[in-house]
Amino acid sequence: MLRQFTLVTLTLPTAVVADFDISRYSSGSSYELLMSNMPDFDQQRSGLANSGNMHCVPTANANLFAYAANHGFPGLAPGQANWQSNSNHAAGTNFIDRLGDAMDTSGTTGTSHGDAWRGVRQILREEGFDDIFVVEHESTSVFNRVLLKEIAQAGVLRNAIQSICYGRYDNLGTNCWGNTVLSRDGGHCMTVVGVERDGDDRTITYHDPSAGDGINQQSTFTATTKNAPFVNDLVRSSSVFWSCLQPLQGKGMNRIMRNLSSSQERYIDSRIAIRPSQCYAWGNFDDGTPTIVTVPFDWWNNTLFEQSIPTSPQEILKPMVDPSGNLSIMAFGGNPRLLLTNRNSEDLQLKEVQRDLWFPTEEWFPMGGWIALNNVDEAIWANDRTLILRDGQRLVAVGGLDGGCPENGERGFVAWETTLPEAPTKMLAVPANLQGRNGVLAFSTDMKNVFEVSAGPDQETQVKNYEVGDTSIFSGVNPNILNFIGTGTESNCSQNNQDGCNVLIDVFHPGAGEVVQLIVPAESGTVLTQIRPILGGPNQTRSSLAINDAGHCLFTEGGSIKVYAPIMRANGMVLEPIDSPFNGAPAGGGLLVDRSTTNFDPVEHSVENGWFDVPGGDNEEVFCPSDVNRDGNVDFSDILKVLGDWGCVQGCSGDANEDAVVNFEDVLAVLNHWGGC
Repeated sequence: MLRQFTLVTLTLPTAVVADFDISRYSSGSSYELLMSNMPDFDQQRSGLANSGNMHCVPTANANLFAYAANHGFPGLAPGQANWQSNSNHAAGTNFIDRLGDAMDTSGTTGTSHGDAWRGVRQILREEGFDDIFVVEHESTSVFNRVLLKEIAQAGVLRNAIQSICYGRYDNLGTNCWGNTVLSRDGGHCMTVVGVERDGDDRTITYHDPSAGDGINQQSTFTATTKNAPFVNDLVRSSSVFWSCLQPLQGKGMNRIMRNLSSSQERYIDSRIAIRPSQCYAWGNFDDGTPTIVTVPFDWWNNTLFEQSIPTSPQEILKPMVDPSGNLSIMAFGGNPRLLLTNRNSEDLQLKEVQRDLWFPTEEWFPMGGWIALNNVDEAIWANDRTLILRDGQRLVAVGGLDGGCPENGERGFVAWETTLPEAPTKMLAVPANLQGRNGVLAFSTDMKNVFEVSAGPDQETQVKNYEVGDTSIFSGVNPNILNFIGTGTESNCSQNNQDGCNVLIDVFHPGAGEVVQLIVPAESGTVLTQIRPILGGPNQTRSSLAINDAGHCLFTEGGSIKVYAPIMRANGMVLEPIDSPFNGAPAGGGLLVDRSTTNFDPVEHSVENGWFDVPGGDNEEVFCPSDVNRDGNVDFSDILKVLGDWGCVQGCSGDANEDAVVNFEDVLAVLNHWGGC
């Protein structure tokens, strides 16, 4: 008898996609996305630090919130409104300021990428929408690139609304490998309105927050389209010499063809996507071929879309959600295979990724030194967007896969490898909100030990061993059927010291009446355990657990999903049923839920390495007010410009402090910012 496998995909399609005028993804070389009615806030406005000159990141992402509020979610800040009207200018300013505070945006140095992701999530959480939307943050790294087709996939296939950032890069020359060496020197953030590719022709359409009509009025919403060719053979480094030692050689990025008169080149290297949350459920059925079933939000009114899974009876299937929210399936048994789904808007089929693109072989190491993988026992996507394969005790992380769809058929590379003290029963990615701890957690078969494997660019792989203090709660339990979910961190975790945060892991045994929470210490010590009872006690039909961004527990019970939330009662925390759009959705024995992700690394993506965003206009950079002649410097020529406009009122180029009159106060403003702002 064939083993049956059915997958149910529960999504939240909403009015958010109402103005996706063109939405097509045929292949990696043919796609088109075009949106209308996306707000276009100006970043330069009174009421923001330094008149908003460094607020491109919060402004570009404020557009996303305003779009969602106008497309079915009026309760989400900043609320439903005509944001092009000057009557709403103050409300727009207040929200941009609020988002900037959440992102820790500086009026002088801009916004760090890691702070931007945290800020968007914080506002969604404060507004009570973190159970509806998830936030994906992707940056270019030595293990990963941000590609135009990923932006298209997120919009077309995941209903995502997005902002992108480009880096301003100095071209340092060609290195020993024949790669062009780029050094990042800040960047700029904009809101995506559209992307298109037709063969080798690629374009991106955006709203630029730096294009405005002044600090006290909202300019007309304007979309700009630029060519965005894919440029290969690039490597990011601070010097040509050191670039010869960098991994990820010869990879490419999409260049935005703007500010061409500048000596710096502009490459897309980061994006933030807000998309509807979704859930994947699967189980055993006895009525035919293994099948995927897609279930929309109003699944009770729809005919389910079914699709077969190409597999053999000998294979074991393991679903995974990659950092972009796409479903991946690892097929174990014989030669391991990686399958991806929902990559084509016209024909939603599973696609088997070419084995030589993702499976490490000796050919990847022409100089020798590679020990071949004999088998793959387990695989997971880590937050740094590497695919981690386990062969017994051995772990191998594969980078350069770009979520399973590398550009032009490029294959991956070994990012790192290590050997655990013993073969574990389960691997789990370190929760995404622990930025910089981009590794895995592995659990021993007797549940007495937890191993944390951490690795980063140019860093030696480290394996930490933690002992579980109380293992009696796992006595007599088969660890192979336990559910392990990385919840995140404790609520008092400092965002400025992620290495100092404990990791929370929820463990659930099918049928049990409680969830066991493991508290893995930040540095060393014993793993503590605490019990979170489920209201109603044990339930033999309760077979699986997933946890969303809001901390809600999604269980499969009696063939459908039931959602619980942790509620503090007099006798402690209890998981109690709550209302949720996921309640009642058909489900089998397994469950996965989409979560927010980021591959931000505080070492690689540091401000010192240029990973902060400051404005960049379409023709010229946005300058500080004291640079009245807009030459990029505050010097004697600006004094002459002020004197030339002396006594002018309203709309004067010599108005350095922007108080609508040119007088002695403007001379002082120039002197206070002498040399630059």
